[in-house]
Formats: sequence, C-alpha cells, structure tokens
Amino acid sequence: MEEHQTPDEADSAADLLIRSQIGGCSSANSGAERQRPNLPPPSLPTPLPPPPPPPPPPPPEPALFAESSPLRRHQKPQLNPPPALPPSRDRVR
Repeated sequence: MEEHQTPDEADSAADLLIRSQIGGCSSANSGAERQRPNLPPPSLPTPLPPPPPPPPPPPPEPALFAESSPLRRHQKPQLNPPPALPPSRDRVR
C-alpha cells in the first residue's frame, strides 16, 4: 500500500508540475495575445511618463538664480559697457 502511495504522490507532484507548466504556458500565450493589442495603445507608454517626477530639482535652481541674478547684475554693469558696444553696432546696422 505504501509503495502505491509513493508513486501516486510522485505522479501528483509531476502532474502538478506539468499542469502548472502547461497552465503557465497557456496563460502566458493567452495573456501575450491579449497584451499584444494592449501594447500598441498608450497602456504601457502611460507608465513611462510617470518618471518625470524628478523635475522638482529645477525649483531650487530659480532660487539660486535669483540670488545669483542680483550679484551677476551688479557685475554685469561693469562687463556690460565693453560688450554693449558690439550690440550697439549690430543695432545700428
């Protein structure tokens, strides 16, 4: 009796493995077929756009720029006079 149970258990284990593999293959096939039509639409492309959240860093730049702006503006006046001549010629032309 015990010998019979061993092969039975082995069979059921093998059956389960085979069934899971066959089922997985079948499911994968049907899923792939169904996913194929879903791939063309913006179904997957939509999840890709979400990554743009990193843009938050730009806000801090404006703050630094604002601080740099005044300093640069003060320094620009001194550098502006010389370079201001070339633009003037361009404008005259």
